[in-house]
Order: sequence, then C-alpha cells, then structure tokens
Amino acid sequence: DIKINRMKKINNSHFVSVANDSTGKVWNMNLVNTACDLTGHIHQVISALEILSDNRIATGSWDSRIRIYSSSCILQADFIAHVGYVYDILQLQDGNLASCSWDGIKIWNKNSFALVRILHHGNARAIIEIEQLLNGLIVSVSSDGSLRFWDTSVVSSLREMNFYTWTDGIYFSPHMTAMKVSRNKKLLALALSNFTICIVDLVEEHVIR
Repeated sequence: DIKINRMKKINNSHFVSVANDSTGKVWNMNLVNTACDLTGHIHQVISALEILSDNRIATGSWDSRIRIYSSSCILQADFIAHVGYVYDILQLQDGNLASCSWDGIKIWNKNSFALVRILHHGNARAIIEIEQLLNGLIVSVSSDGSLRFWDTSVVSSLREMNFYTWTDGIYFSPHMTAMKVSRNKKLLALALSNFTICIVDLVEEHVIR
C-alpha cells in the first residue's frame, strides 16, 4: 500500500506530499486534486522534504539523491548527496541547503547546489533530523541518542547533549524517533524509542522535563 510520509504547504492554494512509492505529488487545495507529480527517485522519500523560499521543492530519498523541482514539478537539479539515506533537508537562513545522513551534515550552495562544507559528527550513527535556530546554529538529533549544536562555519559540533541511561551496568541509548522545534525556536520536543518525550530548553541547553 502507498503511504504518505510527509506533507508541506507551498502556498495558500497548493501543498506537496511524498510517499513510500518514491514519488511526490503537488496538490491543489481548491480543486482537491493533484496538480502534478514529482518523479525520478528510485527509493522512497521518508521525511526529506523542503519548500524553498522561491516555492521550489527539494526532496531527498533513500536512493541517496536530492532532487530540486519547480512548483509545477519540472526537474531543475539532481545530485548524489550522501553515502546513505537522505534523512532530512533544510533551507538555511542564508538560502543554502543543508541535508543529513550517516556521513554527517552537508551544506549545498543555493544556486549551483555545489558542496560547500561537510559537518562531521564523528560516529557511526545517522543524523536523522536538523533545524536551524534563530542564532544561526543548527540543532541535530541522531539515532545514537544525542542532540548536537553546530556552527555552519565549523566542521565539528560545538556542543553535545546525550540521553543515555545506565541500566544493569551498561549504557542504554534510546533512539530518537522525531523532534519538533517551537515556533520561537526556544524549545525542542524529542520523541525517544523508550516511549518518553523530552523537552529541551534550547537557550540554556538543558532538559526541562
């Protein structure tokens, strides 16, 4: 069965969805039907979907590629972005794109989509989601149970918060399954695989509850 994995609004009349059949669709909300289809990926698009400031659409797939489409579904760029799955895509405040996977966070030029910089996280776990804060720092969550803060001009993370627990003499690291940053960019909610939700103060960088 086809499963829609993520949706985002393009403008007041259109939104886009991506699915596990490797395709996406642009929908007309007024007519309640599809305006056009996004095709070309050879693997599913899970969560890597971003609407750019000029209403172009960026998708990242488990086929390791990022594809850029116009709002009318015309392909404008297509490139291999990571060694593994593309987990998330984000447009930064300067207009450049950021994407993440097992091999870290990569920054791409907003015009040419050439690689600008790689931010290395130094472990074998995937970075699964990224968000930019008002101060310009990128916050990322990884499948190893860590939350990291990045300066896009520095190749390694500035600070790290771990959510390890000590049980029967060993460390247990719950997988992070989702994150959501508040609209004012001051709070972060983390959903963990041990059925807990953590609220993080992004200003003071500590767990509230």
